[in-house]
Amino acid sequence: MWLADPELVSARVVSIGQTNMNISWSTGSTDVINDTFIKYKEVLQISWITVQPTSPGSHVISPLLPGHTYEIYVVIHSFDKTVMSDILENSTGEPFLSVKKKAQ
Repeated sequence: MWLADPELVSARVVSIGQTNMNISWSTGSTDVINDTFIKYKEVLQISWITVQPTSPGSHVISPLLPGHTYEIYVVIHSFDKTVMSDILENSTGEPFLSVKKKAQ
């Protein structure tokens, strides 16, 4: 697992739908980003799904299953350093509430 550094990358869930979540992130003082990946999975699953965002700073994750809880984090590669955001935990189709979990 990568180093969690919220000062270099912080993520948040912007909105939640029945089958999607819109997330955004900021990269703090990091000026040069080589790669960005979003990793997510259902809470009780073992395997993470990796997607590469199509635009800088935000991405809509879909399709997700309605009423399921997901863990999400953002990974930033910058020069020789790789950092990740805290893990966010959210459920689809429920009132908006984002829970941050410390990366393990």
